[in-house]
Amino acid sequence: MKTKTPSKKRALYNGLMAAAIVVILSAAVLAVGSIQGWFAGPPSAGGPGAAQTAEAALTAQNKVGGANIERAGIAYSLSEGTQLRDGDTVETLNGSSIELKSGEDWIFVSENSELTLHMEGDGMALSLSRGEIFAVVGDSLEIRAMDARGRLEAGAASVSAPSGSANFCCFAGEIALADSRIAAGEMASVLADGVHSGQLSLNTLNDFQMESVRRAGEKTQLCFTAAQIDEMQAEREEELRAAEEAQRQEEEKAAQIEKEQQENKENPGNAGGGNSTAGDSPAAAKPASSGGSGAAGTGGAGQTAEKKQKCTIEIRCDAILENMGDLEEGKNKYVPSNGKILARSTLEFEEGETAFDVLKRACSRAGIQLEYSWTPVYNSYYVEGINHLYEFDCGNQSGWMYQVNGWYPNYGCSAYTLKDGDAIVWRYTCKGYGADLGAPMA
Repeated sequence: MKTKTPSKKRALYNGLMAAAIVVILSAAVLAVGSIQGWFAGPPSAGGPGAAQTAEAALTAQNKVGGANIERAGIAYSLSEGTQLRDGDTVETLNGSSIELKSGEDWIFVSENSELTLHMEGDGMALSLSRGEIFAVVGDSLEIRAMDARGRLEAGAASVSAPSGSANFCCFAGEIALADSRIAAGEMASVLADGVHSGQLSLNTLNDFQMESVRRAGEKTQLCFTAAQIDEMQAEREEELRAAEEAQRQEEEKAAQIEKEQQENKENPGNAGGGNSTAGDSPAAAKPASSGGSGAAGTGGAGQTAEKKQKCTIEIRCDAILENMGDLEEGKNKYVPSNGKILARSTLEFEEGETAFDVLKRACSRAGIQLEYSWTPVYNSYYVEGINHLYEFDCGNQSGWMYQVNGWYPNYGCSAYTLKDGDAIVWRYTCKGYGADLGAPMA
């Protein structure tokens, strides 16, 4: 009997190993390809996409920045052209967005959002875990947020899911929500204690909603026009320019004060020669400056030139001046003659801080009384009083509201995460839960 030579054994072994590697790689490619849909034919072909009809399929388009998809427990980067399947979860990252299209229908997904697709019979539904979407549909679409199910019927709507609540805003058509019908120009906030409805106003729209309204309005008639959006955006840009100018002036003033202090140290005989300019009110005379050593955060020697995130904050109660007859007796002493409790001031903030965080810091530094409480219904802190002026002190619809870059968020101040350059204004409303400020609350 002949025996195999060592060289023939090695060749046979190498051949078997090569075959095994090919099999393993092929299996891996098939597995990944099956998950990512590389081999899925059209929905009618009986492939992995067969559960979806051509009309129901959502396709990812116009991606800006980073976005991920989780499918079958595996997460990877979402590419344009990807067709979503039942159970897919899409996540957009900070500063990113993506559009999901199905025929003439589209869903625009804002930054820092997460939603899951559900295929149910011949239709589909979206579950929004966080963030915000804007949908335009010709037929109907179910959108779920905070255990609430809203069905948008032949129209356009935005849905957001801030901490502890969900907001449904209707711009065209109608939304069926619980036992309510939300018509175009109306909105509803879903809280732990039920559904609260109200009217939409331009002041309640954020930048994402306004841009979405502009795009949708090119093909669909909405409750707001492009001209109205343009006017509101111009007003907000003016607000930001004013905030930036105030910040520049404050930094220049702080630098001048620091220069004078340094000159006084070097020339003691000049000490006391300069006068500082007081603000319009007692609190405004000592505005909240930004943190860090050195005036207004200019920093001392040895500090790096790293750019700090900054915002401006202002506290006003000028609406009370027009309703002094409704003010509780004895409270007039807390109302400055010009309505400014805190003049516009600049503060630095850390990543992740909220509008509530900077309010606390501003009041603490300026010596302004502040009272607040945690409200489980809103999953947020609620500001009860500032400078001894409380809710209901000037009528049964009065209280404090906050504004960011000209927009009145319809959720708690501790749920709004700050962005560099934000201009925050706290304002006291006396009539219509904000109607006198141009922003009726839901």
